[in-house]
Amino acid sequence: MSELKTGVDDLMRVVKAEKRISVPAVAKRLNLSEKVVQSWIDFLVEEHLLGIEYKFTTPYVFSLQKEQPKRAVDQESYVLSDFKSVFISYCQQKQLPEEQHETLWCEHLDSVVQSQKTFFSEECGRRGISDTETLFADYVQEVMRGA
Repeated sequence: MSELKTGVDDLMRVVKAEKRISVPAVAKRLNLSEKVVQSWIDFLVEEHLLGIEYKFTTPYVFSLQKEQPKRAVDQESYVLSDFKSVFISYCQQKQLPEEQHETLWCEHLDSVVQSQKTFFSEECGRRGISDTETLFADYVQEVMRGA
């Protein structure tokens, strides 16, 4: 299955490849009007993904995104079950009754997820997403299902 690409993705790719490029040059390269490209750039500048500077009257854009370091092939990735295994091991070390391990894990996971509720709500508000309570409840349910 191929990855969905947008015009904004193409814009970011061009800016990253060129390091610094004028708005007219980007518009020409993408075969779009300067007005459309400038509106995308304005949004990306506001989101701190691009920077803009002027040389006389010509605007130039550049990426503010740091290059993500390449992950080593042998570097581990972690999934929720890895953390659960560590948690269960800790329960065993503390000699907690085995029948309580699953309940304690779920309580711990729920408290961690609930601690993210304020951030989640703020992000939804920033992105103009309404009904954050339902969305957060769906998120919690999905996380707990994976527990």
